[in-house]
Amino acid sequence: CLYLTITGTRGFLYDKGTAVDDWVYGHSDTAQHLAHFMMGYQLYNLAVCLGIAEYRTFEFLAHHVTTALLSWCVLAPYVHYYAFWYIGIAELSSVPLALVDVGRYFPAVGQRFPAFNMAARLLFALTFMVVRVGVWPCISVLFWRSNLPYFLGGIGMEGYPAPRRMWVIVLFLVTNAGLTGLQFMWAGKLIKQAKRMLGGGGKKDAKKTK
Repeated sequence: CLYLTITGTRGFLYDKGTAVDDWVYGHSDTAQHLAHFMMGYQLYNLAVCLGIAEYRTFEFLAHHVTTALLSWCVLAPYVHYYAFWYIGIAELSSVPLALVDVGRYFPAVGQRFPAFNMAARLLFALTFMVVRVGVWPCISVLFWRSNLPYFLGGIGMEGYPAPRRMWVIVLFLVTNAGLTGLQFMWAGKLIKQAKRMLGGGGKKDAKKTK
């Protein structure tokens, strides 16, 4: 996650390539690398899920297959300008989440270092709200504005190889809408958890015992 965040940020600042002028079909070596990395990572996770019954569910398998397919389409090149964000910078919130997971899957660690565990949770909530709820929708609006002319008018579609055909744009737009909705759903869950941590859950329990 940290590697993707750093690579995406570096690419956006120093290696936009032709993507700086063409946000849909421009090319960047860094964005290409991000897509290769993500595709390989998702295929690896897919193989792991297939081998572990607990993770061999439709949700997990569909997630890894879809993400790998999207990453493959980016290699066309396609939306390299936005790959800096979606594959790279947006992963910033996943860095503290990984630290939270350490305390979740290894309770002894969380109990031994409670301050660190709490700091990781607060940092995750902060970065998630800023990155996924604050900035993500703004980037998504730009993403739709860049792609809609191609979707509505078929601009530049004829003669392109498969990753640049209309079904790719439809797939990306539908997936983007779904993921954007998920950000707000997860944000709602975070807010509920925060309320419980601040005493909301305790009050409910007290009422039940009366």
